[in-house]
Amino acid sequence: APKLPRVASQRAIAGSSVGINCTADANPVAKLTLLKSNSTLSEASQPTLLHSVPSVTRNLTGAYSCLASNSIGSARRDFSLTVLYPPAVQAPSSVMVREGASLQVGCNVEAEPPPFTVNWRHPGSGRLLGNSSQLLITAAARTDAGEWTCEAQNLMSPSDGREPRNGRGSATVQVTVQYPPGMPVVAFTAGTSVVQSGSRVALVCRPSLLSPGVPEPGFSWTIRTSTSTRVATGPALTIESTGLEDSGEYACVAENSAGRGPAASVSLTVQQPPRWLDDSTATTTTTTTSVGVGSFALVCAVRGRPACEVAWSRNGRELDPGAYSVSREFDPALFVTRSTLRFVGPSRSILQPKDNGAYGCSAQNSHGKITRTFNLVVEFPPLIQTSTTKLALDPAASEISLECEILAQPKPKVTWEVGSNSYVSNVSQDTLTPYKHRATLFGVRSHGRFTCVARNALGEARHSVDVVPRGPPDPPTNLRMLSPPNWDRVSLSWQPGFDGGLQASMWLRCTPPPEGRSADEPIRIEHDSSLRTVAANLTNLLPATNYSVVVFARNQLGSGSNSAELRFTTSELAMPTVTGLRRDGNSATTLLLDAWPAGYCLRVEAAASVKKSQTQQQQQQQKLDASERQWRQVKLQQSACDAPSDGRLTGLDLSTLTYRLSLCLADRLAVCGPAATTENMSGFPEVSSLTIIIVAAFCTLLIICLVAILVFFCCRNRPLASKEAASSGDAATSAARASELDSPRPDGTAG
Repeated sequence: APKLPRVASQRAIAGSSVGINCTADANPVAKLTLLKSNSTLSEASQPTLLHSVPSVTRNLTGAYSCLASNSIGSARRDFSLTVLYPPAVQAPSSVMVREGASLQVGCNVEAEPPPFTVNWRHPGSGRLLGNSSQLLITAAARTDAGEWTCEAQNLMSPSDGREPRNGRGSATVQVTVQYPPGMPVVAFTAGTSVVQSGSRVALVCRPSLLSPGVPEPGFSWTIRTSTSTRVATGPALTIESTGLEDSGEYACVAENSAGRGPAASVSLTVQQPPRWLDDSTATTTTTTTSVGVGSFALVCAVRGRPACEVAWSRNGRELDPGAYSVSREFDPALFVTRSTLRFVGPSRSILQPKDNGAYGCSAQNSHGKITRTFNLVVEFPPLIQTSTTKLALDPAASEISLECEILAQPKPKVTWEVGSNSYVSNVSQDTLTPYKHRATLFGVRSHGRFTCVARNALGEARHSVDVVPRGPPDPPTNLRMLSPPNWDRVSLSWQPGFDGGLQASMWLRCTPPPEGRSADEPIRIEHDSSLRTVAANLTNLLPATNYSVVVFARNQLGSGSNSAELRFTTSELAMPTVTGLRRDGNSATTLLLDAWPAGYCLRVEAAASVKKSQTQQQQQQQKLDASERQWRQVKLQQSACDAPSDGRLTGLDLSTLTYRLSLCLADRLAVCGPAATTENMSGFPEVSSLTIIIVAAFCTLLIICLVAILVFFCCRNRPLASKEAASSGDAATSAARASELDSPRPDGTAG
């Protein structure tokens, strides 16, 4: 039978050539068969079987048998062929993990021989983890994202004696770490943060560069305006035509499956030039009402941003602040400014005829200005403004015209009534003040009363004008003082009367006359004949004086009658008096006196003295009649307005004359203070009031001291007197008793 075949097990690197040599000794020669898993690979009827594999593969690894058989028997030897190959690594291509969560990924490694090392490498960071086929991260971070490579290595040592070779294999896993997005970036791609209404605005929301979020986020918008809150989606937001209502905050939020990030916002301010709130394009409106209405107002409502400044005017001019009040309200949510013009003020509370007119409302901001006009028509019955009640008809003139000025709304119908006749008059309207009208009656050739009658739907008014021949002026009326009189002046006013048909001048007569004027001399008053009131200042009056004033007018035909008399009294004026007046010793020519204040002058007057030979009654009577003496002014050697340096007035005759001295205003020498006279004047120097007070106080103190001393001594002597009186009393008592014992009784016996 064949001997056991000779064959060796082999290790071959995949891809290399392998030869299997099976030899068996047998007689007869054995048939050699190469088997793998009982499947015949090759046969040979010779002592040696050579089976060659040019490139071995992994599937050739296994158990082989070499079978030798002949007619006598068979023999079998098993051997193995091991195909060596580098590591084949399998791993999932990608995995996802939430930030902060744990991550575990395994890789499957096939190799012959088995790998002696398996590692995980992160090329992005250069990290190398453990010797394990399992990638384990306990808390995934964003830096863990990227490609992770599982690497395996083995050592292939073939049995044919060749150099061992290192085998390497790897597999890559794409790790995605999911995390919520950060704050996005919001930017304007069209327009800016401040635009005018009607502009196009486009916004875009982009992921944060530092924290964009994984997976890629979506975007949503929250739009908060002053009137609403709305939402939108998508990274882009476009407003084709902006309005004021689009002003607000535009907030964008990025969100993905990992979470929602913080919002980023921008503010959009839409500005707009002024526009009327009612969107009306009309620039003029008309409002009709009636006179006497209270709480009437015009309202101007405008929308614009920045807030509009609203101004009112009347007939193109500023409003009278005393007749109107303006209030302003602003709605910051709608940017609406509402200005209300009320026809009330410090000087009135209801509508008046003069309120007729065009009221302009102008609204302005930095982007423009608009204006609207309110034509206010205030209806009222006629009011005749003509004040003329008389008109002179010049004999040389063939005719005159009469005019009647009327305020009325609506336009009145005017007639002139003359006796029993009535004439319709044409009425002209003032172009600037439509409610003012004028009616003229032409061709008046006779004297008489002409009555202007104006009528409209609300009432009528009448005014009469007397046409008279020319003559002296009528007396002025309403003569009055404009303020209480001063000591030297008074302000007067009056209304001139009818001038008689000729130019008249005004005159004033004052009794007593002002200083510098004679008693019969009237004062001409210059005045503007177009004014209905004359005002004049009457000056150079004296203080504390009663005055009587009348005024009258004069024209070519004579003087008119006086006005009613006006009486008044000027106020008093405090004036200084001469002090320290005294004789210089026994001198009969010199007086001494104190200096006087600046702004005053000394007035010296002299009159005959009271004669010593007269009886006392005659002297007293002459003193009482001193005011009736013939006083004459004495001129001083020095200026009467300068006080003498030594207080001496010389050159006088004190023996035969009495002097009266007073202080007068330097600029009004006729205005003087109380007078001091030299009658009964002492030759001793005059003692001042202060000196008298000091001497009186000293004397009083001295008397008090003397009285106190006297009282002291009186009180001290009283006890001694009491003792002495007591002793005297005891002695007298004893003596009395003795006398009583010794005295005889009535009957002649002793007691």
